[in-house]
Amino acid sequence: MTNTEAIITSSYSLMGIVEVSKGLLTPLIALIALYIAYQQYKVNSMRLKHDQDERRIVLFRKINEFMRTIISRGKIDRRQAIEFTNNTVEVDFLFGKDISRFIDELTKMSFRLATIQGFLHAPQPLEESKRHETLEEEEEILKWVEDNYLGLQEKFKKYFHIS
Repeated sequence: MTNTEAIITSSYSLMGIVEVSKGLLTPLIALIALYIAYQQYKVNSMRLKHDQDERRIVLFRKINEFMRTIISRGKIDRRQAIEFTNNTVEVDFLFGKDISRFIDELTKMSFRLATIQGFLHAPQPLEESKRHETLEEEEEILKWVEDNYLGLQEKFKKYFHIS
């Protein structure tokens, strides 16, 4: 084999390597792009969970504060009950049915408590038997709020992804 033949053969060999490399470059770029897309998916998924947890914690704090207010003051008015209803409108979208049912019950209890307390403090007093019955109902509602407040964190714990 002469020098010229050797150069031509090595040129063909080098050209073959270049052609194979060109052919492998496209799948390699595709694999890198796929890896980047997967990493972006993971980051976006984690961001979504984080944002959801932030919205949940804000809602949890509003519920906690509302119940604490009822317990500490022993009373609630309709304005506060309406404000609570407005503050918890997202509960169905952020939590499961168990929390939705709990918030519905808390809302009903708070409106009932506001109504009862309105009767108790009305300008015209209730007759004694009705007043006694109303006071008992008020006490039952306050006890329900207090009992549920004590288990509030446990009730919500499963909805927070804290790591």
